Amino acid sequence: MILIADWMKQLPGGRRSSNDLNNQELMAFHVSTLKHNIFSNLAGGAWVAVLTLAITPIQINLLGVEAFGLIVKWGIEGAGVTYMGLGTYG
Repeated sequence: MILIADWMKQLPGGRRSSNDLNNQELMAFHVSTLKHNIFSNLAGGAWVAVLTLAITPIQINLLGVEAFGLIVKWGIEGAGVTYMGLGTYG
């Protein structure tokens, strides 16, 4: 992994000013960004789960069991087609 400071040194005419971060500060920045991204992804997944659990009974009441079942079936088929299609190009 090339750090930003090392990358700047490799650029033609690249200069480092006294304001540039040192390697320890850059690594701390990467770790804090990673923790933030992990937390954000977990929070997003939890939000989707909560909405799914909250909206599913409403959809069943509005559509009826048969229509809701068809929508779920089409969703599963679409996910299966997408899964089977991965890697076929290139």
